[in-house]
Amino acid sequence: AGNDRIRGAKPDIGCYEVDPNAFAATFAMSAQQGFAPATVGFTVTPVNGGGEGYTCEWDWNGDGSYEETKTTLTASKTFEEYGEYPVAVRVTDEKSGVAYTTPAQVFTVYPKTLYVKKGNSGAAAPYGSEETAAPDIQTALAAAADGCEIVLLPETYTITAAILVDKGVHIRGQTGNPEDVVVEIAGAPCAFHRNSPGAFVANLVSEGGTGTGWGRNCYFEHRGGTMSNCVVRGCLLSGSFASNAFAHTIFMRGPDALLTHSVITNNSSTLSGGSGSSKEMVHGVFLETGARLEHSLVADNIDSGNRSNASAKNYATVYGDGAIRNCTIVNNQCSDVGGVRLTGGSIVDSVVLGNTSGGLAGEDNIYSGSASYVSSCVSEGTVTALFKDWDAKDYHPVANTVLVDKGVGLEEQLPDVDLDGKPRFQNGAVDIGCYELDASQFDVTVSSAKTAYMVPAEVELSATVTGCNDGDELHYYWDFNGDGVTDLEETAHAPSNTVTYAYSASGSVSVGLAVTNFTGTVKGISVYKPDFLAMMPAVIYFDPAAPHSALPYANWDTAATNLQEAIDVAFEGMTIVVREGDHSFPSTISINKAVTVSGPSSDPNAVVFRPSGSKRMFSLNGGATLTSCVLENPPEPVTGGAVYVNGGGGTISNVILRGV
Repeated sequence: AGNDRIRGAKPDIGCYEVDPNAFAATFAMSAQQGFAPATVGFTVTPVNGGGEGYTCEWDWNGDGSYEETKTTLTASKTFEEYGEYPVAVRVTDEKSGVAYTTPAQVFTVYPKTLYVKKGNSGAAAPYGSEETAAPDIQTALAAAADGCEIVLLPETYTITAAILVDKGVHIRGQTGNPEDVVVEIAGAPCAFHRNSPGAFVANLVSEGGTGTGWGRNCYFEHRGGTMSNCVVRGCLLSGSFASNAFAHTIFMRGPDALLTHSVITNNSSTLSGGSGSSKEMVHGVFLETGARLEHSLVADNIDSGNRSNASAKNYATVYGDGAIRNCTIVNNQCSDVGGVRLTGGSIVDSVVLGNTSGGLAGEDNIYSGSASYVSSCVSEGTVTALFKDWDAKDYHPVANTVLVDKGVGLEEQLPDVDLDGKPRFQNGAVDIGCYELDASQFDVTVSSAKTAYMVPAEVELSATVTGCNDGDELHYYWDFNGDGVTDLEETAHAPSNTVTYAYSASGSVSVGLAVTNFTGTVKGISVYKPDFLAMMPAVIYFDPAAPHSALPYANWDTAATNLQEAIDVAFEGMTIVVREGDHSFPSTISINKAVTVSGPSSDPNAVVFRPSGSKRMFSLNGGATLTSCVLENPPEPVTGGAVYVNGGGGTISNVILRGV
């Protein structure tokens, strides 16, 4: 261009030399990205201008056209739709008339909410609607920015690789009901691997996981993350400690890791081995220093592994030195510590009860290095008196017990709601455990002397109400078959009601009851007990391969898969029909009441019983009958190796004894 080659200390790169005195301009954006609708500010800085004014023409979308003109050096623009916007400005110096166009800078607008719909054929980035939803969780996560929300439409999402959440995004099930969105682990090391204090996962079921290692279902890394309103279930810690010294269903590391308002249930362990004090097996939750487990239920997790070196007490349902607050940790089983093992940290306002150890170290509920770790907790008591329905796994507290209004947590320390979504702080104190007894309601329990009857049967059902006002007129609405229709209404000025109902059909029976009062403060409560009663027919069935075994074992599809269990549940006068084929048992089958065990026909060869050990095959007593079968190769020398009839009597009919 004929300009001087060197205008500074060194020549410029390329064939042109920049004139340091030429007019130019730059601009700055107040942000590089935002969520739609996003408003951003722009500031222009002229270089070598005349100082007598400037005209700024803005190209907001990189199309080369100028959509807006300003005579000021600042501008503001709101981008309504998500996408990438290359922004440039042409600045004219009014004194010289020289114009300069800046290079473009890209402003990115993200959708605030991204959607995921399993296998969506209409998926289109950036996945800002249900119609264009991402086909899987990982795809949506890769497109999301800090502050985004990812909504999972109801479905079961099967994952083969862990979902790494290392940015501040919220991932949640759409409906709020965890059961509507299931994240199923199929070969992945875990479901969600959180590693950001802003990572948040909610409203879903995290299901599965197996093997050994840290967090086989859920893993919280050093930078933390939050999990809320979730169910963690179905993780199986399996194999041997030979290849890995650690095995955890949920592993939480660091002070920014929080698991709250969630249910951890039906996880298990069959791990073997384990010599050496460094081994750890936690089939519930492992908490490193500062990690928090709050307002959650940890229940019905089972460890059946065969391991040694219990002295280290490193096998537990909940383990570590984190902080546990307002949790219900019940009905778990572990070979070492059935409930909670604390090496530090704290457990406050929690109930840890009804857990069992496998006998290695014998600590059922809480084992801690110092009593100072434990504050305002309940670890002793009768479970049936403290919980609404222990047998039905209803772990809500009962009124007027040590669980209600006995916590030490202050209102300002607590969230607004408990695990059920009810107000967390009532009557001036918090309840112990994850559930709050609703002060605006009373409570009711339903019981029966037995849960199995042979039809036809007159069954007596009793209701007990707690928390009602003295003198309340209570109305009881009974639903005897669980169909939602009231079968009987009774009124009483008493907090109890006993009724009788005649059942004539066999099957599993659900029972419902609603109770209201019409004096004082109107209150109401209802209880539904699914499959509460088993109405047994005169004939039940045994088939070790029955696909859907369930009481009352009324057909081959729902037959008992354990002959002794079928005998034990049967009433006198009933017959247990055995599936055609060969059957063997490692221990003696005891029939101690007037029931009949029979082959499916009069042909005894249809059913062959063989021992699989050295124990006697059958023991009869109390008028029991064994008929229409073959007893083959009874153990010797055992008195009555095939059948032993005790003093209470028994009958053997149409039976072939062979191989003696």
